[in-house]
Amino acid sequence: MRISKIHAKAGRRDAQKAVLDEALARDPEDKAAHFAMAMYLIEAGDGWDRQGVIHHLSASFQVNDSAFEERYILARFFFAIGEIERAVEMFAEIDRRAPKDFRRFAPKKDNELTARLENYSGTVDAAQAGYFFLRSGAYPKRIFAHRSAFEETEVDEIEIGQQVFFRLRFNRQGPVAVSVHLKPSGWEPSVMDLDEVEAELGDILVQ
Repeated sequence: MRISKIHAKAGRRDAQKAVLDEALARDPEDKAAHFAMAMYLIEAGDGWDRQGVIHHLSASFQVNDSAFEERYILARFFFAIGEIERAVEMFAEIDRRAPKDFRRFAPKKDNELTARLENYSGTVDAAQAGYFFLRSGAYPKRIFAHRSAFEETEVDEIEIGQQVFFRLRFNRQGPVAVSVHLKPSGWEPSVMDLDEVEAELGDILVQ
């Protein structure tokens, strides 16, 4: 693992992968090697080897162990590739079992996964002192948004039902909205936004 990190730091990605391949050939059950290989694949430029990432991350922990960081990264990856139900299940397990101080807050900067996520749209579903909850077709549960995620010039204008654009990062419970902006007046929904509206109407009818 130390040798692979040295190669990674020096930008020798082929050598890094060769070392990880050798480590896994020697011990196919090496959880640290599986995790390192998963991170190598996630950070590998264009496109993702989705099955490879899922395989190595899943092999980096076992049932009822305390490898919550590995689960957290897998949950984020599930979201990034559109496996939303699996992401919801993984975040729920993390929130249920991890220590209370584990990933309480979303990172302040993007990482190799969140930097590749698109901008999302949704509506303000609830407003409390200092924070909000958003609804979006991107995720079945409400998405938390701290007051600081909004522009100072807009935050005092926020009302329930208003439409917003935002980006996402993640804490232990799942997606957290950042860089939230009100949709301008006169905005017309795109096909994606119409899909989100239909999903929200479906939820309302079910309720």
